[in-house]
Amino acid sequence: MRLRLDGGAWDDWGRCIRTGRESDPRGRFSTREVLREGGVGKTSITNGLAAVAGDRGMRTLVVDLGPRATASVELGIPIPETGDPQIFTLNDLLHINMGDDDPVASHRAIHDTIHPAGEMWPATVHVLPAERKLAHRESDSGPIEMRLRTGLAAVADDYDPILFDLPPRACGKLVTAGL
Repeated sequence: MRLRLDGGAWDDWGRCIRTGRESDPRGRFSTREVLREGGVGKTSITNGLAAVAGDRGMRTLVVDLGPRATASVELGIPIPETGDPQIFTLNDLLHINMGDDDPVASHRAIHDTIHPAGEMWPATVHVLPAERKLAHRESDSGPIEMRLRTGLAAVADDYDPILFDLPPRACGKLVTAGL
């Protein structure tokens, strides 16, 4: 059974079988609770893959493109809103001050924005963390997509897998940058 956004559900043949907020036939949850809990598990899968790769000794980079910074927080990074304001994030890497005649090149700045994951994670896992201000990059007129690509190209040989945790919106500059 798959849930629909209007509170209904489909059976395995694509027929609508119920609507409303009642529990599923097994009594585990209501449709409203499921929708409030979040998406399809992108962050859980990304961080799970990072943990497995790290346990196998692979140098792994997780790029958190979600302004909620869920992957960053789960990976033990003290993002500026909750921890160290001196932590540089993906927002800092992508930001271009249009009044600056000589902006910092992303292939140099990326080294300051990658941080080791928290102590509960394998030592080979690193994070390019997000923060809430990252949502402002969606309205930037500058080419943020190419800044991320250029920055990652500078460190690509340092990592075995590079994993991306994309934001829930299916479009926008942050998703495009990740893709």
